[in-house]
Amino acid sequence: MPDYHPKVSIIIPVYNTAKHLSRCLKSVVTQTLSEIEIILINDGSTDKSISVVDAFAKKDSRIVIINQRNQGVSVARNNGLRVAKGEYVGFVDSDDSVDAAYFENLYNTAKKEKADMVSGFVKMNDDRRQHFYNYTNKRATRFNRCSLMGVVWLNLYKRSILSENSIFFPSNLRTAEDNLFNLRATYFANKVVAADDDSVFYNHITRETSLTAQQYKTSNLIPLSIAVLETITELNRLDDYDKDVYISRVYDTVNFLYQRYTALDNIGIYRKYKISNIISKSLLNTKYRVDVLSKLRENDIYLKKLIYGLKAKNLLEEKPHKKKNFKQSIKYLFKKSTIKHLIKKVIKFILPHGLVVAYKERRENSNVKAAEIDPKKIAIIAAYPETKYFEIVKKAASLAGYRTSDRVSDAKYVWLHWYENGVSSYADLVKKVSSIERWRSQGRKVIFHIHNKKPHESKAPNVSHALMAVLADCSDHVSIMSSATEELLKDTWYYGEDFSHVSKVPHPNYIGVYGDAEKATSLNGQKLKILFFGLIRPYKGIEHLLAATEGLKDVEVSIIGKPSKEEYADEIRALCAHRDNVTIRFEHIKDKEIPKIFAEHHILALPYNIDSSLNSGAALLALSYGRTVVGTNNGTLKDIKNSKLYFGYDYSDEADHPIQLKKTIESIQSKYRGDSNKLLEIGDNVLKLVKQDNSIEKVSQSIQEMIERIR
Repeated sequence: MPDYHPKVSIIIPVYNTAKHLSRCLKSVVTQTLSEIEIILINDGSTDKSISVVDAFAKKDSRIVIINQRNQGVSVARNNGLRVAKGEYVGFVDSDDSVDAAYFENLYNTAKKEKADMVSGFVKMNDDRRQHFYNYTNKRATRFNRCSLMGVVWLNLYKRSILSENSIFFPSNLRTAEDNLFNLRATYFANKVVAADDDSVFYNHITRETSLTAQQYKTSNLIPLSIAVLETITELNRLDDYDKDVYISRVYDTVNFLYQRYTALDNIGIYRKYKISNIISKSLLNTKYRVDVLSKLRENDIYLKKLIYGLKAKNLLEEKPHKKKNFKQSIKYLFKKSTIKHLIKKVIKFILPHGLVVAYKERRENSNVKAAEIDPKKIAIIAAYPETKYFEIVKKAASLAGYRTSDRVSDAKYVWLHWYENGVSSYADLVKKVSSIERWRSQGRKVIFHIHNKKPHESKAPNVSHALMAVLADCSDHVSIMSSATEELLKDTWYYGEDFSHVSKVPHPNYIGVYGDAEKATSLNGQKLKILFFGLIRPYKGIEHLLAATEGLKDVEVSIIGKPSKEEYADEIRALCAHRDNVTIRFEHIKDKEIPKIFAEHHILALPYNIDSSLNSGAALLALSYGRTVVGTNNGTLKDIKNSKLYFGYDYSDEADHPIQLKKTIESIQSKYRGDSNKLLEIGDNVLKLVKQDNSIEKVSQSIQEMIERIR
């Protein structure tokens, strides 16, 4: 029904609820409000749910079916939101039901009150419960209105409020995702009211296997706690807010989360410390952190005990060691009487210690004599050595008069690239730092090269980030690729204004590396053709590009590259399921194909996460083949002195990211409407720039100057 414009879109995720699904769907298709669309998302059900869905769809043309692999309720609801056409949007769980006049009651109230959100009434296990928040005070700040309202199936939302502000469910949370959604929805809603008729109900039955019953498990509360507190901190930056309101909001949220923890069985002191660490981190970026901390200490004896260890300077508590004393260890070893379990535990506790001792002894006996070290050799130690980037860097070092190696062996200089990757524990951190100290004791010079602000896909991000800070401190020299890195060092790692031990080695260009540039023979100036190219990874923000270009006319998007994780690739595929203007090619791209791919597009999109990204090889690749870039203002783009040669943007938080990207793309369309091929002229100019500033000769000169400074 392409011309159908429903009043309400009802989104129902379905996962293995065949037993209750018929009752749910019958209550929805018989609503007294007939102008509705019913979006059923089959989240990889393995029971007979899909048969029930198909049976109802054959009888009712208002039903839309989306099939996806099992990715959880958040992804399912998000996919429903992306295809929804209704003026308002509502949600129903597939094992619940609604009274016949339920959505008519919500919709009529919304139109009458001109409200962006309407909250209904719920009957839970035959016990009536009023559940709504009513915000009609125009003078209240948006932050004052934002609420941790819980469930979304009780509310009706104006779809434009959700789409214009990119309000979606967090896909990293498998449960309690409603909390984050409602925090943002109530913030951006201008008016939130209760439904007029309090005798019409949403019928919710709590079962032990339901999502609602499972959402407050300890394992789910940790990511929920982080997400809720980070969202509150983000929202308070967007608007002026009252000090007392903000302090109260954070206190109430912390208290809510903590009480959920203490209500659980066998929570243990370690998890109490963990929630304490989460709370303290959330306070780091708050304007009134001292006041919040004071309120926590004064008002609740349990919270006082919980946060007593926060450091006064930065309110950050270090994670305690789960170390047993000798008596506890002996009891643990003999807790089970079987020889089998005893042997396992001895191996678990004794063997690692023995390995560490052996490792230290081997390292101490493997010193290299100073006479064996080659002063004209550089060991380039890299996490990804088989890339074009390192081929070029090695050639540049050779031009500077130095031999290179992938092993330390007899090299005088050890140049570390992405050395912080691949650590999964603090034991790995100690091992890597020990290697650096050993190399230095042998008379070598260690150089740490900074590629990013934070590791992108580490098994232990906090450990990897800590290693980056340690590397910057204990290395003999630090090499950077962009001027923005100096600010990172100054603000994050306390280098101050002293950069005597820092050298800039620019990212080399890729001119001719993958073949000569090809002419743009297939481009039509009427349509703007946007390319995303590179490894498909979560931090690169492909979902933001898709959200930003949805609904834009005369825009085509190509997403080309090899996924690092198939789960993320499936998520992107689901987002593109109903997009005619998006082309996906998820595979390894041969070198010889790259020039043609860039020739078929006007511009490269790089909507990277600015919190972790600092430099971009993909940007240099595009510029090297005569294509400009639209992307977040990372260090690579900022080093282009003429800001008219690229299209950069900033954003305040993840929700704001697609909004700012969309504004930037719309400004490009407005400026070059009807003749997008004019963007190729910008590409020609930026090609000249990188040909000069990022040449292999320039990189070689920088390497030579760096070595001379630390010789």
